Amino acid sequence: MFKSVFKRSVGANRFFTCQSLTSAWGKRFSSQFEATPQSDENDIKNLQGLQEYRDALQLATEHRYTEAIKNLDRIVDILANSKMLVPRSHNHILKRKAMMYRLNDQHDEADECYETIVDNVENNTKNPVIIYSAYNDLFKQYVHSDVDKAISFGENLTDSDAIGDIPVIHHKDFYLNLANAYLLKGGECEKAKENLRKCLELELSPKYKGMVLNNLAVASWWHVLESDFHGDLKETPKDELYKFYAHQKNVKDDYELCLTQLKESIRNFEGIFPDDIFNIHKILDPANIIPDDVKQKDYTEKILLVNPLSGISISNICEILFQQKELDNFYFWLKYSLKFFEAVDQPNITRQLIFLGMVYAQNGQITSAEGIYRTCLGNLEKDNGFNKVFALQMYGSMLKNVEKRELEGLEYLNKAEQLQKKLPVWAERAINLHVPDVEL
Repeated sequence: MFKSVFKRSVGANRFFTCQSLTSAWGKRFSSQFEATPQSDENDIKNLQGLQEYRDALQLATEHRYTEAIKNLDRIVDILANSKMLVPRSHNHILKRKAMMYRLNDQHDEADECYETIVDNVENNTKNPVIIYSAYNDLFKQYVHSDVDKAISFGENLTDSDAIGDIPVIHHKDFYLNLANAYLLKGGECEKAKENLRKCLELELSPKYKGMVLNNLAVASWWHVLESDFHGDLKETPKDELYKFYAHQKNVKDDYELCLTQLKESIRNFEGIFPDDIFNIHKILDPANIIPDDVKQKDYTEKILLVNPLSGISISNICEILFQQKELDNFYFWLKYSLKFFEAVDQPNITRQLIFLGMVYAQNGQITSAEGIYRTCLGNLEKDNGFNKVFALQMYGSMLKNVEKRELEGLEYLNKAEQLQKKLPVWAERAINLHVPDVEL
């Protein structure tokens, strides 16, 4: 069904390696292989009683994915031969196979698993909520495996003629998935913002609204960076120039809301703060990046934000302020972000440490910067994601300008270049976004 309608695209946006982006996924998936929805209890208990199933899970935790997949295939054969292969058990197995394929860099095969799940669901129920839940899982899989295919799939689902037939409960997911695909692809910020705004018009949980607001802020931020005029001003008709400048004004107006939206994103993740606790509302005041009375005290000593989801928004605030060269405000938020990640989400503190290294390097404190960059690279020894590229780039750029260490700097820059070639072109963009993944 899907192979005929949605042809596979092969190009720059193909997710052709996942070693870097699935290092964290691997840990999460290994702990979720046993996850079981309550409604599946009886079928899954029978499944878990098979030795091949237990062996497959053990092999997966040992990163022996090819062997694990063979065990799962044997289970399907056993159940089919005994006429016990019900769709619920089959889909349970297919989801775990898909995750193993992803961790093994076999993304076409992972796609096929979710396409088979959709076919199983469509052939065994008429309930549109269940059917489109399977579509949502497939959509998320495409976002992680093939951005171009995700866009094609999402545009079909959200077309004005199609969306009316889809249960409203799934509209927000389809709009968010499509917006994320546009943002990961690049050059499609206007379309991304349109879908995110549609999402905000729907009834959303605070967590979900926080994700959408963060991504909308990022879309507006990137839109400004992408929207320079590239034509010949003298040769361009006046009416086209007027349209361009009007469009530019809208883009800049959206950009002015970025920090406000990121703060509102944090509010949604964190909930309401009681008045008798430190008034975090002052830090999140949309009218001031840092209110004057907050500047007088070191509020970074009290970590009152506790939701790890807030970390992406906090980090994005730092990056925007750095790009704007609002250094006083940047230093405040960088210090706050370091305290936050140290207390709340220590494994993901590395990106903030890289920014700290950049601050030291710009101030000529080379020894301090080098110590931080080396710490970052040590922390990222087994993680080949974009943060490692970022650390290598910053370290190499610094050393290239240090007398008698130019060649060493070039070596680090070369390592960064080689590693980046192994990543999808959108690896850097994914760091700033909330991109929901399939749940087992």
